[in-house]
Amino acid sequence: MVGSGISGGVVSSGRRSYINLIVRAAEWEKEIEGEVEAGVPALLDLFYSTSLDLDSLLGMYMPIDTLSGRIGLERVERIAECYTDLEMYEDARSWWKLLRRIDTKEYFKQETIRGLLQCGIELSDTLLLSGVLDGSEFWSSPLKRELGTELLAALDYLYLKKTDPGWLEKRYRRLKRFLPETGSVLLEVRINGDRGRWRTAYGLCKWLVGRVHPDELDACQARRLLEWLWRTSVLSGEFADAKAIVAAIIEHGDIPLATKVRTWLPGFDFLEGRLDTALEQYLSICSQDPAQASSCFWQQYIERFKEVTANLPPGTL
Repeated sequence: MVGSGISGGVVSSGRRSYINLIVRAAEWEKEIEGEVEAGVPALLDLFYSTSLDLDSLLGMYMPIDTLSGRIGLERVERIAECYTDLEMYEDARSWWKLLRRIDTKEYFKQETIRGLLQCGIELSDTLLLSGVLDGSEFWSSPLKRELGTELLAALDYLYLKKTDPGWLEKRYRRLKRFLPETGSVLLEVRINGDRGRWRTAYGLCKWLVGRVHPDELDACQARRLLEWLWRTSVLSGEFADAKAIVAAIIEHGDIPLATKVRTWLPGFDFLEGRLDTALEQYLSICSQDPAQASSCFWQQYIERFKEVTANLPPGTL
């Protein structure tokens, strides 16, 4: 294990924050399983009651209703909502689009935007999401604040779908103050990291670790923050911090995460120029567990690197 000053004696507040974060991140898979098990009975009840509501609404609905003022609009909104609750997102998208077109006085603007964003994510309709977000600069500040969670989810999804980084960052900057803080900072970390601004991303991670107690994060957020904290510390050249994080994960993390980070340890020797030591460790990991593809890759990479550089004149590299 890499020495980190974490085990035994007095634990610094910074290292204690890492430990708390690691323990929270280790609950990720367990938390997901619990949510799925708890949600099944409620989901069945919702499906039954919503199906009855939808049948009734469709039985009463006529296109002429959309011209009859707020009562007709309410019926369209409720139909769209029912389709959304039933996860029939293609139908829901059509009804939300209808409502956006006919609700000229914007009685249901908030509900419509929320519904379109949800359908866009579920249907992987990035054009819909981008189009809705493009119009956000014309919304009132209170509306954007009310929709902060949904806006962040849409930005997160567009990030995962590798939307144009320039457009995404510009849209994020304009909406940032309306978004939930923790999730917003995590997105900003990834945006900066993907654009090579590693020290900025590292600073954001450190700021978030110091500001937010792990209990305020869901386990997925904790896991994401932990992995980005380590990644940005390495790519910012903060090797001492990176080693401390790895040591803490091995000591306090769950088995899958601890097993994963053991393969990161030889990377420090590699980055600090100890190629023979790194090669020996990668070779050991690869031979014990060929499934650790990254270790096998780096073993072969270092072997080839040493071959190529063996005959270079001194001082070439």
